[in-house]
Amino acid sequence: MKKLFSFLFFFFLFTIILSNKQKQKINENETDIADTDSDIIDLEDTDFYEDETSLPVEVYDDNSPVTAPESANAVAANALVNMDKPVSVTPKNKNMKNAKIHLMKIYNFNSTTSEKMAFNALFYFFGKPIARIIIFRLRVNDQQERLAYSARTDCF
Repeated sequence: MKKLFSFLFFFFLFTIILSNKQKQKINENETDIADTDSDIIDLEDTDFYEDETSLPVEVYDDNSPVTAPESANAVAANALVNMDKPVSVTPKNKNMKNAKIHLMKIYNFNSTTSEKMAFNALFYFFGKPIARIIIFRLRVNDQQERLAYSARTDCF
């Protein structure tokens, strides 16, 4: 019985000492977090478009036949294209479950000015660092003016 009480006594002493050390570590971490809070910037105050972070704009060059989909480089400048030119109709391959990047959806279209259109895109990155900029081309058809644009799109 003596051994049991001495064991319990040492066990309680040991747990008290450990809990005090853990509290001390937590307090140190909280002060580190409080120190770094002053370094956090408000992203609404920054303008991402002022930085030259994207690839340079190349000359638009589409050498595909009139009956074939557009084959211009993604980093080429915006250009007018024939509205009757077909777009790529290759269906999505939904069976690639182990792909590194998934474009899930494009949503919330709005046009603030006649030159700019905004939208949101949802990407999933698996086992790959998140890309800072994603560049792809969009076809924008203006039915009223009977014009079509091949637009370079920089997603930040």
